[in-house]
Amino acid sequence: MKIDLVYDPSVANAPAGFRDTLQAAANVLDRAFTGSDITVTVEVGWGEIDHSPISGDILGEAEPASGQWLSYNQLVADLKAHPTSAEDRTFLAHLPEFDPASGESWFVPRAQQKALGLLDANADGVDGFVGFSSTLPWTYDDTNGVAPGTYDLEGVALHEFTHVLGREAMHLTAFDLATYNTTTHQLDLQNGPEDRYFSIDGGSTHIVDIDGPNDPSSFTGTVDPLNALLAPGTKYVWSSLDTEIMNILGYSSQAPAHTPQPGSAGRIGSHHPRHHPAISAVSVGRSSPAFVSSPSSPAPRPSWSELLANIGADARGDFGARVSPDHHAHPRPFWATSPGSFDTMIPHLLAGNI
Repeated sequence: MKIDLVYDPSVANAPAGFRDTLQAAANVLDRAFTGSDITVTVEVGWGEIDHSPISGDILGEAEPASGQWLSYNQLVADLKAHPTSAEDRTFLAHLPEFDPASGESWFVPRAQQKALGLLDANADGVDGFVGFSSTLPWTYDDTNGVAPGTYDLEGVALHEFTHVLGREAMHLTAFDLATYNTTTHQLDLQNGPEDRYFSIDGGSTHIVDIDGPNDPSSFTGTVDPLNALLAPGTKYVWSSLDTEIMNILGYSSQAPAHTPQPGSAGRIGSHHPRHHPAISAVSVGRSSPAFVSSPSSPAPRPSWSELLANIGADARGDFGARVSPDHHAHPRPFWATSPGSFDTMIPHLLAGNI
């Protein structure tokens, strides 16, 4: 895989070291997924994402440029046509025979479309967007560790890039097919507020906990760039677990030598985010802003009619995986871009014509 970074004009104001650090993170993923012969183009912003400002309490955001909705049978067929590793073959062998979502559509973002052969591997155009805070303190070169009170930009970039690649929980995705209820040990498609766990063998092996309250596509209980909670002063290194996660999404590689380090940084402090600005969290939900709720009361999944009514004229409509020092939920709506203006399409969508 080759991640091709393009920079919007805002990056002209970024400090020295910003571009080098983003490229270093991209290189980590390029090396990890050499088996996927695709080019993923990511547009990078400084203090903004896709020309929309990032507020002062957000470390980073990510969103796909577009995507494709598939039936369960289509998704499974595409995943099985592109096995990536022994672990992925185990995962594929344990997929449910029948649609566990009872007919709901499953989302495949543009980058993952390339990995699964649904889109030309080198198709032109931007595949996703990322943006990083221009006001919060960063360590740009983490070779010698991360300075106290600053955030590991390379680790946050790895987190955001993998959201662009398809590790997200705003919609039903392939990731959900490896998530299980901690009590029943059955497949659990409910993204929060309860923790789930990641398993590739039908729930029999509990590999890592997934943080329901903060980001139901990210971990808890490890020190890892794919954690839901990222602490300042901490270096986050790509792990073999991260590779395994991306393998089941269709990215082919050999696992790197690093393994997750046990730790509790992701659980430091209270679950009442505003009281703990020193901790950072990724917040992703299946909702538009009208459905945002507190960590103790997760947002209900809106119907299409409700979603469209609340999106209104926001033609961007996308999702954002935001690393937020105050733990606050900042979901953004997603809109898979289609020809025609947004206002023109709403009546057709509401009428079921599209």
